[in-house]
Amino acid sequence: MSTLGPAMTLASENEWLDEIAKALRLDRSAVEEILRRHGIKAQAIAPRARKVGFTSISFAGVKEEDASSTPFQFDWQDLGTGLWAVMSDVNSRGKSSILNILKAALQGDFPKDIKPDVWRWLSRIVVELRIDQVAYRVSVEKQSGDQSTIAGVARLSRRLDDHWTILYEGDLFGLKGHVEALFMEELGFAKIHAVNEAGTPYEHSWPAVASALAIGGNAESKALFG
Repeated sequence: MSTLGPAMTLASENEWLDEIAKALRLDRSAVEEILRRHGIKAQAIAPRARKVGFTSISFAGVKEEDASSTPFQFDWQDLGTGLWAVMSDVNSRGKSSILNILKAALQGDFPKDIKPDVWRWLSRIVVELRIDQVAYRVSVEKQSGDQSTIAGVARLSRRLDDHWTILYEGDLFGLKGHVEALFMEELGFAKIHAVNEAGTPYEHSWPAVASALAIGGNAESKALFG
């Protein structure tokens, strides 16, 4: 892969193509064919920066352990810009579960990294966020005690004035595609086309971008976004 320096300003798409051909020592026609095949196009202007932030998270269910059943409810409202932390003085208080629920909502992928026992206990999840000044809500409702990864009803909604409009309502599997389409469109992202070592083409889309927004604490975490 070859990159053009950040200080370089090109007046036209033709100049852009010529610079790529020069850097790669290829004919202009070969460069055009490679870019066409992978859906890569020149972008005339820099994209407008957009801001994404969580504004609230709430969930409820019934914690079942041994012979006991304990209803629980978590409600964290009025989140805004700044640095927020989830802390406790002992382990097994749900810190990771809160972050994993936020991560699942960001990708529209439930239960994702939510632990199986926590997923079984949950009956309702509601996460609200903003893209610039537009509010969105991701919610899931299921029966507490059901550990199935396909059970439940998912919704993706957008608020206009004081009214919530449902953009998607259906099973958990369908939520992922709608969340992906929403973020790719709202944030102005294009799918990234690549080829693996075996020569097989594939593409990166919202799941890859969203995973880079979460930094885990284990050895498997390879994504860092800044």
